[in-house]
Amino acid sequence: MLTAALLAFASLLPTGPDRVYVLFIGDHGHHRPADRLQDVYGPLLRAGFAIDWEDELEFVTSERLADYDAVMMYANQPEHAVVPPDFFAALQGFVREGGGFVALHCTSGCFMESDEWLQFVGARFQSHGTEVFQQEVLAPEHPLMAGWPNFTAWDETYVQTHAPGDRVVLSQRGSEPWSWVRSEGKGRIYYTASGHDERVWREPAYLDLLIRALDWTAGDEVAARRKAYQPPTFETVEHAWVPNYEGHDPAPKLQKPSSPEAARQALIVPAGLEAQLFASEPMVVNPIAMTWDERGRLWVIETPDYPNGVQAERHGTDRISILEDTDGDGHADKKTVFHSGLNLPTSLLKVQAGLIVTQAPDLLLLTDPDGDDQCNQVLTLFHGFGTWDTHAGPSNLRWGPDNGIWGAVGPSKPE
Repeated sequence: MLTAALLAFASLLPTGPDRVYVLFIGDHGHHRPADRLQDVYGPLLRAGFAIDWEDELEFVTSERLADYDAVMMYANQPEHAVVPPDFFAALQGFVREGGGFVALHCTSGCFMESDEWLQFVGARFQSHGTEVFQQEVLAPEHPLMAGWPNFTAWDETYVQTHAPGDRVVLSQRGSEPWSWVRSEGKGRIYYTASGHDERVWREPAYLDLLIRALDWTAGDEVAARRKAYQPPTFETVEHAWVPNYEGHDPAPKLQKPSSPEAARQALIVPAGLEAQLFASEPMVVNPIAMTWDERGRLWVIETPDYPNGVQAERHGTDRISILEDTDGDGHADKKTVFHSGLNLPTSLLKVQAGLIVTQAPDLLLLTDPDGDDQCNQVLTLFHGFGTWDTHAGPSNLRWGPDNGIWGAVGPSKPE
């Protein structure tokens, strides 16, 4: 659902003591970490975690990790036979200063030629079979495991080279240590061999284990903050127009409009960023796309027609407006309507010649030769985008690395 507010993102301090920020390190290998994160992302979000994804280890730096409370890793990173020194120094330093590290399943199979990774995680993968089993809890009194319900599922039966060190084994599979914890400086590390695919990740008890591991490794103060977090709520009403394609019972309700501030507070932004309100209703109505120009002005498509107001001649009530902050306080205080009379435009891109706009079936160039912020001419650059589904038209115009203009288009049938 579109919110009433347009928001500008600024690189500022972390947003406040409510959510717990977690960096999830994955890769694009056969374990499909992005899919596994998707299995638990919603419940973790509702539990008070804000999770960012990363698969390039060079971007895991000490400066970036300073914005997080914990790191969760589920990856093989097969392109690295040894642990990259800068990455390891950043991660180890983060943990030693009190950060949490949750290592899952194949993480013990990373960096197979690095003894320091073996010592850090506590094991190195050797081999596996497959089996339906339930791990045996050895430390039911440990704060991380107390009251945990356990589960039975199909998984890989990891056999590993172990570095016992100072670790405390929490569970085992047969005689094989299966999960453990250890300390690293002021911080804590948790590892479990569970989690090859969705048959484990979709188990409620595995989700519970992830929450427990994040709480315990991040520390009591951070865990208390997470438990005190209250997710934002919005008023809803029953309405016949709400689709229910998946057949939920009861059917979903219609969310009533929220205030701009309530919408801002509900946004989940990457760690280290803060969302600030730039413009809201009544200055801007039903925004669908926006872009910035070299003067710091926001060009925005306003679409009162979207999604059902299709006009046969494509002349409607939609418009493109320019929003400006003339006094430098971070909020728009001036609005100029650049062009009106459009019908279901879906994307825009500022170029030297003017403004490129998608309005299926056309790709348009809106020009302003005299520079008065009023469109003087509309040229059709391309014709042929499909119009049968207003949700599936062209969108997301961007400059490409080849200096071409790229965009996305849904499955709408071409003209």
